[in-house]
Amino acid sequence: MLLRSALMLCILCFPLIVFSIGDFKPTSEELNLLPEYCKPRATGWGDDIKDPRVKRWYTIFGEDWRHMHHYCKGLYHINQGNRPIDKKMFHFHSAIRELSYSLRRAEPRGKKSILLPLLYTKIGDAYVGLGDKVKAETYYRKSIVKVAQHSSAYKRLVTLLIRSSR
Repeated sequence: MLLRSALMLCILCFPLIVFSIGDFKPTSEELNLLPEYCKPRATGWGDDIKDPRVKRWYTIFGEDWRHMHHYCKGLYHINQGNRPIDKKMFHFHSAIRELSYSLRRAEPRGKKSILLPLLYTKIGDAYVGLGDKVKAETYYRKSIVKVAQHSSAYKRLVTLLIRSSR
């Protein structure tokens, strides 16, 4: 009886597991606005690190690859929030939630995580979208501290500070 119950639980939960992996499903137009490495994460074969289309990116991102779909989904929400639509706040909050998920997995890896400075910068961008300049500045500075050569974070920080002084 216990074995039967466990089997039924597995059968019922398996589709949920598959759905959660494949929850990042942008349209082809939306995918074109995202970095190239987001394309495999939007497909069913994006988890197969032996696939040549994935192997390239897994070699670059390493363990960060496992959570890359959350990063890509965060970028998607930032793109949506920057469009002239009514749900801006929803998209920026969703971006922070998705990016923070990846951040919680990347931070313990420290310098091994190539994604960490990008995460800090993109979370800063989402806070700019929400109008929270203090939090945005905090995340841009975290990115700069993590990788001093991260010019994107410097540009965003300077732009934020110049706009704030007006």
